[in-house]
Amino acid sequence: MNDFSHPKSGFLQRSEWVAAGLTALAAGLVYWLTLSPSIPPAYCSGQLLVAADYFGVGRPPGYPVWTLLAGLATKIFPFHYHGYPNPAYAVNLLSAFFGALTAGEIALLVGRGGRLLFSSETRGASLNGAVAGFAAGLCFALGRIVWSQAVIAETHTLTSFLIVLVLLFGLRWVEGWSPGRWVLAFLFGFGVAATPFFVVMGPVLLAVAAWVSKREFRAWIAATLMWAIWFCWGRYLLRFGMSPTLWGLLAVAVLFGSTAIFSRSSRPAAAIFGLVLLGMLPILYLPLAASFNPPMNSGDARTWEGFLHVISRGQYERLVFVDVFSLRYLQQLGGYLNLLAVQFTWPIASIGLVPCLFFPRFSPRGRRWFGVMGLGFIVASAGVMTGVNPSLDLQTMLVAQVFFIASFVYYAVFIGWGLLLLLHNLKHRL
Repeated sequence: MNDFSHPKSGFLQRSEWVAAGLTALAAGLVYWLTLSPSIPPAYCSGQLLVAADYFGVGRPPGYPVWTLLAGLATKIFPFHYHGYPNPAYAVNLLSAFFGALTAGEIALLVGRGGRLLFSSETRGASLNGAVAGFAAGLCFALGRIVWSQAVIAETHTLTSFLIVLVLLFGLRWVEGWSPGRWVLAFLFGFGVAATPFFVVMGPVLLAVAAWVSKREFRAWIAATLMWAIWFCWGRYLLRFGMSPTLWGLLAVAVLFGSTAIFSRSSRPAAAIFGLVLLGMLPILYLPLAASFNPPMNSGDARTWEGFLHVISRGQYERLVFVDVFSLRYLQQLGGYLNLLAVQFTWPIASIGLVPCLFFPRFSPRGRRWFGVMGLGFIVASAGVMTGVNPSLDLQTMLVAQVFFIASFVYYAVFIGWGLLLLLHNLKHRL
């Protein structure tokens, strides 16, 4: 039995940790050398910086997790620029920090996931996986789009970090880690509190739960239905002027009470619901910060109307979904392929297709994990495109490209696996 399946080898091997550390250090060094020294001429970075420096409320949806972390960074690292206090440098450094950590996480995911792809007779894949993970992490970190967001005050590197963290814990769960259900539920709620965009991880978590067992899948589906009922019921009752506090208490009491009384088998669903809710508690920072009337106070979240305005991104245009059977959608998907080329370049991006060619040779568990990652990529690319629905002009695509950084996470892993497969076949030929 080789190192892929030996029970004493541990979830992550030493070579994978070393590769992750070297990847994070290399990416962090590049980010530090190219970091924006002050307020960059970028979209909304100034708003975010002021919100962080005064612990205020940034642009909708407020980004409470990022604002708290960025605010702490300005206090821990009080830099000066040309003799003047420069909180922007500390916040820019925070973006670089999470961008470097994300690159290291991708190296871990490439190495550990790669060990699932092969059959039992494969040897030496641990070192090959470390090399491929190092390359994939740097391809992600140093790509033009990701790099542009990692050296300024923006929220996207934190989002990417949380996405890969959920994927790693999801892989740990399918490997038999029993607390995985609870950790993933909390992380999902925490991610949604960080940014509503994190809902794209919902289908991935359902796929992971279905892999673990039918019982887990039913529990997660039941928890999803609880959230749907709570949301729809709340919107209905608020039309009649019900107090939002009373609405929240009644909704939680009814959902938990009915679950505990009528069905013991559905109690795990209630626990998942509660842990997601617990993870979303940072959202309460928004009305608390707004009550102090900071210089940056988007939406005035101290009132119920202002709070709903902030978390629902009320200042932006409502989502208009594109017809997926239209020519416009095909053109938008072509625009996404161009973004892949901008991020990775065409030669490197083509390596991400190699795992598809070797799919029949993967182990059964490897095919399942590749399917989970493929689902995540489709949701984060083609699925997100239906909601973003951008025009194909240059200016619009420059603004919209950041919404697809989550898909670049998945594709960077595919590139790493493609390199791993090429190294494996080259070794056998030599």
